[in-house]
Amino acid sequence: MSDTLIQSTPRFALRREAILGVTLVLLVVSIGSHLPVPGLDLTRIGEEYGESTSSMMARLSIMALGVLPLYTVLLHVELFSLIIPPLARWRGNPQNAGRLDLIVVILALLLTAFQATGLLFAMQESSLVRPDSVAFVPVGVASFVASTAVLIWLAKMIRLPSLGSGFWLLLVLPGLVGLPQEIASWIDLVRTGAASAAELLILVLYIVGTIALVVFVRAVVFAGARRHYVDRAAAAAMMLWPIFVATTAAGYLIIPLALISEEPDALLRAIPFAAPILAMILIPLIAYAYARLFFLKRLNEDQRKALMPVLLANAGAQVIVFAAGLILSRSLQLPFSLTGSTLIVLTMVMLALRDGTDQAAA
Repeated sequence: MSDTLIQSTPRFALRREAILGVTLVLLVVSIGSHLPVPGLDLTRIGEEYGESTSSMMARLSIMALGVLPLYTVLLHVELFSLIIPPLARWRGNPQNAGRLDLIVVILALLLTAFQATGLLFAMQESSLVRPDSVAFVPVGVASFVASTAVLIWLAKMIRLPSLGSGFWLLLVLPGLVGLPQEIASWIDLVRTGAASAAELLILVLYIVGTIALVVFVRAVVFAGARRHYVDRAAAAAMMLWPIFVATTAAGYLIIPLALISEEPDALLRAIPFAAPILAMILIPLIAYAYARLFFLKRLNEDQRKALMPVLLANAGAQVIVFAAGLILSRSLQLPFSLTGSTLIVLTMVMLALRDGTDQAAA
């Protein structure tokens, strides 16, 4: 159960072309992030936002939604596959791969149109649109849908060793591109005294520790996958999806409670604290569900017992990284978003790119 829903072609598979594919992604996203939605009043935007115009334009570009619609669809496919066994079995049939791939693409494009419509109407209400702009919303929706289609095409064209398609690269790309600026802003806070050197040290230790933990768990999980003839992309899904699925499921579980509660306001105020706690409980359960789907069904009792330390290491690492990232984000007043899930994905993507480079050199 991995992002191989977005089936990738072998054109960029496992060779130097993978690096070319990454370069193409960076180029397309960089250019798209500087293309404003047709009909915006660029002069007015420049006057209102001044020095912040550059960052604001990225939010008003045709790439403003990024890969979020595709991520949302894939995330819910993962969630529903875990809670609806017939869907998981249907999805596991290779004959249905192309059908599900098409369904995911169509839903992602429809979701893009829906989200883009709301965003474009908000732009109109904020007076950022030229008075002479004709059919601003329809043209803007078409631009957003086209950009999402291009990103889906890129995800299908690029194959990362052990990760399947290039979806995960596209997911972390915005954070990866903005990372140098975020690091510079944090260093500047330390230099001016707005943040302490101790806080910077804690942050660095967390990042380094997370990377080291992910590298270790990845090696253990992939070794187990080799022993039991499990596809590496499926094994990687067991490390990548649980946090995302758990946080989404936690939100779905808490909101209905607020609707039926006698004190809904109090429960809604508690959501920022209750949802992460519930997610930490769900992460091991979801990681086990992935393991059961890919590993445990094909093993006998002795083999399952032998594999249990691997499963515990995977689930434990994700809970630790998620909880530590959450605590740091709320206690250090970071100038950027720091989440354990992003660090896990980023580390897995970098390791996959390293694997592709090593194989190309070989």
